[in-house]
Amino acid sequence: MKSQSTSISIEASANSLLVKYSIQDAPVDVAGIARALGVTVHFEQLDDEVSGMLVVKNKEKHIIVNKTHHSNRRRFTIAHELGHLVLHYKQGDEVYVDTKMMVYHRSGRTQDYSHPHATTTPQQEREANSFASALLMPKSMVERFVDSQGIDVFDEFDLAKLAQAFDVSEQAMYIRLNTLKLVQVIA
Repeated sequence: MKSQSTSISIEASANSLLVKYSIQDAPVDVAGIARALGVTVHFEQLDDEVSGMLVVKNKEKHIIVNKTHHSNRRRFTIAHELGHLVLHYKQGDEVYVDTKMMVYHRSGRTQDYSHPHATTTPQQEREANSFASALLMPKSMVERFVDSQGIDVFDEFDLAKLAQAFDVSEQAMYIRLNTLKLVQVIA
């Protein structure tokens, strides 16, 4: 599956990794998935606008993550870079440098902007973000947790509890709930 992936195929790709590595509970061990895929994860100080990058050179795969970012952001970055690997990587040496290509709004809408040092397209960024969300917050796990814990997805304290259980930001969880149509944004 390469660029122009559908949301269904992106979800399926993320779910196949969860099944392959027998991951059934949150929080998803994304660093463990990276290791299992032969990817070395490095935490380095990068420019603040760079969350991370995927580098494939001589068949070695490396994800470099900005160590100064919040732990939730670092987890999302690893999952995002795995998205580039699964969805976009073809063969040979490649580098995917992600700068802040997307501005997220609480409503779940996004606004693209270009950055001169990005090596990815806005479409690839959207796909990698969708993959990261599906990997870190799988639909079945989110629904099971909401049901078992009696979570009210419209209550901000419950939203915070849900985000904490999945080790993601409240914003990422809210966007995922909106994508899964567990909450509806009225615009």
